Amino acid sequence: MNNSKGSIKVTIGVPVTKVRFLADTLRSIARQSLPANEVIVVDNCADGDVAPQVVENAPACTRIIRRSTRMPPVENWNALLAEATSSWFILLSDDDYLAPNHLAELDKIIQEHPEVNVAHSRLAIVDEKNIIQGHTPSAVEWESATDFLWHRIR
Repeated sequence: MNNSKGSIKVTIGVPVTKVRFLADTLRSIARQSLPANEVIVVDNCADGDVAPQVVENAPACTRIIRRSTRMPPVENWNALLAEATSSWFILLSDDDYLAPNHLAELDKIIQEHPEVNVAHSRLAIVDEKNIIQGHTPSAVEWESATDFLWHRIR
């Protein structure tokens, strides 16, 4: 990964199979205090019309890829990752969203730890009414790949 001085270059990939919360997901990307370099929305035979949601809610750096047949999730994610042109990649589900300072905080951590190749963050778990039900466990600011995997498996 290229961690030169200055802002990180990030692609956000959004695989879409359901559009119910997609507008919120896209608006969370558009309101970042540090913008993404590109956003790729993949319409994986979604249950509704994706294009109007993108036009109305996504930043200008967004492009849409439409699948003619639904791909299995991991295959779709890998194909989406292959489309990314930035040094860093965030896979954001069609019903998830980012806090407004997410990319700025990610940039700060990566600049402080230029040796990293993977970063993750704590998540708020919300219900269908957008009410926080809990949070994923806290993590240390930096951990080895082995420790990261061990904690995720456990």
